[in-house]
Amino acid sequence: MSINRSLYIGLSGMSANSQALSQIGNNIANLNTVGYKGTRAVFQDILGQNILGSAKAGSVGLGVRMVDSERLFKQGALLGTGLTTDLAIDGQGFFVMKGDTGQEAGNFFSRAGQFHLNNEGFIVNPSNMKLMGYSADSTGNIGATL
Repeated sequence: MSINRSLYIGLSGMSANSQALSQIGNNIANLNTVGYKGTRAVFQDILGQNILGSAKAGSVGLGVRMVDSERLFKQGALLGTGLTTDLAIDGQGFFVMKGDTGQEAGNFFSRAGQFHLNNEGFIVNPSNMKLMGYSADSTGNIGATL
């Protein structure tokens, strides 16, 4: 194995860990962001080459790389805000929001439950997207249309 290859292996480890530290920094920066879901780094061994003819045939790895950023969808703490329009989801699921981003219009999904009433009486998020739901009649029967 050449000295350059040895240096590359060490460099690959430092580069992968630098990317992972960036994710940790992002998680810390968004600690109090409403609805934020943290991420974690997924690493992969860079396959090595086989060493033949030695007393112990095997392979030598060529380092590591970060291959993915995995979103962590675990339940966060439910905290009261004192506002009747703030909502939370306990367990799995998303809020369905209808609106546009300036580039795309349609239904969007979010875990952030920070809402308010707009001038038209609709429940909207800070981006002015409408919260979607199912209507209910006076007896509590839920309709089938979103």
